[in-house]
Amino acid sequence: MFSVSVALVIGGFVSETGNPLLDAFRRLQPDVDVVVLLPEPSFDLLDLSQPAEAIHAAVATRAAAMSLAEEVGVAGEPVVLERWSRLQPQIYRHRTRLRADLADPTAALAAMLDVLDSLNGGGWEARPVDAPIPWLVARSPLSSRPLLTADVAVHGSTLVVTVESAPLKLEQDPS
Repeated sequence: MFSVSVALVIGGFVSETGNPLLDAFRRLQPDVDVVVLLPEPSFDLLDLSQPAEAIHAAVATRAAAMSLAEEVGVAGEPVVLERWSRLQPQIYRHRTRLRADLADPTAALAAMLDVLDSLNGGGWEARPVDAPIPWLVARSPLSSRPLLTADVAVHGSTLVVTVESAPLKLEQDPS
C-alpha cells in the first residue's frame, strides 16, 4: 500500500487535503485515517430493461455461482441465497451467494485458488484484494451479457462465492 501527500497553501495556511473540514479533523484526530469514497454511480444512462432481461440476469448469476462450486468440487449441498437488491428507484441488481463448508481452512483456500483458475480460464478479469482474509474479486468478460461480478472469500473453512448482475433499470420490482 502506498500513500501520497499533497499540500495546498490556502491564505497562508498549508492544507494537506484541500478541504478545511478534513484538515481540522486531521489536526484534532491525528491517529484516524480518513478515506474519501467516490460518489455513488449514476444510473441515469441505463436504458429501460425488459422483464426477460431480469430473468436472464437471475439465471446467469445462479449458473455462474453453481458452475464455480462444481468446478472446485464442493462436497455436499452448498447453501445458496438469492435475492434482488434495489439500488435506487427502478434500479435493481440480482445477487446469488453460495456458501460451502469445507474440511479445513487449507481446503477452503485451495478451493478459492481453483475458483481463481476457473474464472481466469473463463475470460474473467480476477484480482486479489488486500484484506485480512483471503479474498478476490472478478468481472465477467465485457462481451458477455449480462455483465457479472464475482466476489470470492474464505472465512476459516468456509468458501463464500457471491455473483452479482450489472444494475438493470426495470419498471417493476423483479422480486
